[in-house]
Amino acid sequence: CPYECNITSEGSVRATGDALFKAQRGRTARFEVSLNDATRGELDVLVSDPNGGPLPVRCYRQQDDSYWVEFTPEQTGTHNIEVTFGDVPVIGSPFKCEVVDPKKVRVKGLSDALLLRHATVVNVDRRQAGTGDLSVEVTDPSGAPLKVEMLKSPGGEDRATFLPNQTGPHKVNVKVAGFQIPGKLPSRASVVISCITSMPKILMEPSYFAEKRPKKPKSAQESPKTPKKAQRRRKQPRSTQKSPEAPERQNVLLHPALNF
Repeated sequence: CPYECNITSEGSVRATGDALFKAQRGRTARFEVSLNDATRGELDVLVSDPNGGPLPVRCYRQQDDSYWVEFTPEQTGTHNIEVTFGDVPVIGSPFKCEVVDPKKVRVKGLSDALLLRHATVVNVDRRQAGTGDLSVEVTDPSGAPLKVEMLKSPGGEDRATFLPNQTGPHKVNVKVAGFQIPGKLPSRASVVISCITSMPKILMEPSYFAEKRPKKPKSAQESPKTPKKAQRRRKQPRSTQKSPEAPERQNVLLHPALNF
């Protein structure tokens, strides 16, 4: 741009398309400019990043005299889009385009086993993904949507809470500014994150019980143990009488003649 085109009355030329309001970082964004049988004039499109720097813009004229306008944002944040014909802004110009990066979204709290009828909290960190609106959708195994309560934070750390009411695979779809975050795609449905709930016995609230150990059978050869009290030896009372002294041993020398 700029390109020459025809202009009729003011407001007959219009710009339409999602790229006027939202786009992904690093991906080509496109919107359309319709001339509506305008007389001669000049089309001018200017796209600037959050720092005010201009971005390259490509305009492609179609057979019906409308134009496809493309640009590729390289930063997240609010981009300014000015569309004018004959130095006259079109309706809605300048447009505010919010550029996000879904790859920068971090999801925490989803695991392979969720508790049945227990609130599941999913933390979504989008601080480095841009300021686009965040949405979380959850469907149960039958495809029915579950109620999701969102708690949004100005700092970019949002929280989504839902309540699984049956076992089986639950599908979670997370979007920022309408763009799905990348992740493991399940076999069916256009969702990005899949969490699996296990069987009810795993999901039910755990109960605790005291384990009673079986008694060991006594061996036939094993003699019963005597209680500790019985093993104590009783102290014998000391006698006050002196024991009789043994007679002294006398050495007797026999006469040799008397030896037998």
